[in-house]
Amino acid sequence: MFTHILVAMDFSKNWDSLLKVLPRFRGWGCQRISLVHVLAEDHPPKELIRYRRHYQRRLDALAAELSDESLHVQGWAFTGDPVAVITDQAVQWDVDCILAASHGHNTRREVFLGSTVLNLARLTPLPLLVVPVTEPSPVAVSLDRIVLATDGSAAAKAPEQIFMELTSQGIHGLALFATERGEPTARTRELMRIEQHLKQLVRLSTKLQLLDTRIVKGAAATVITETALQVGAHLIIIGKRGLNRLQTLLLGSTAEAVCRLAPCPVLVVPATAHLKESAPTLSSPAD
Repeated sequence: MFTHILVAMDFSKNWDSLLKVLPRFRGWGCQRISLVHVLAEDHPPKELIRYRRHYQRRLDALAAELSDESLHVQGWAFTGDPVAVITDQAVQWDVDCILAASHGHNTRREVFLGSTVLNLARLTPLPLLVVPVTEPSPVAVSLDRIVLATDGSAAAKAPEQIFMELTSQGIHGLALFATERGEPTARTRELMRIEQHLKQLVRLSTKLQLLDTRIVKGAAATVITETALQVGAHLIIIGKRGLNRLQTLLLGSTAEAVCRLAPCPVLVVPATAHLKESAPTLSSPAD
């Protein structure tokens, strides 16, 4: 799942802490990292050439420092619109996910990284791995425990597929559904539906002893992040809707809030993500 990661670089002061832990992704199965820095085209042509050469040298130096026999790292400097360039290169290189950093102003990261990462989360057709760089150790040395936030809808099929793939590889997984207040009758129907869906996940699991399910009450983003902290999750997987351009621009309050609050990396998976066929295929609620 994380064999090839594209890292969206911005060279801010907070990047030092993330660069130090990038080699930890070897424990997540990563074999190749592509460092990408994009310069906006708002400088005179000669300055753009000079800046691009400058950042290419910095990227080459970082790549040489991070590379070893088990991890190949290469750097690339481009000019253009950052979101468009990063997305296009990720698709062209067939990466497994794009990694971007969350630079919160405090340990809860109430402020999201900024327009580039937020727009990546909204617009990229690929999974986006949002990593907090304000935490002392934002990335675990090995990926041993994951939490899936699911509502059992068709939009959750892609993140569920990734979750099932990772649990099939021996990683402990918790599939979590957060139920908020609503009309009693509607809430009962919703709980019955999600209970059946969670049972389906268990039936499809090839590692029953590694898969747990849970229904929790409360505001979705809060209970998801609190549960992840309680179980010591190394990764939260959550989906985002987006079947057309207008919907894609609306990341969704739950996914965005989880990215802001999570104590660990968050994998945001578009509903329309094209995934490699290596995990059980889940049926939709209507199937």
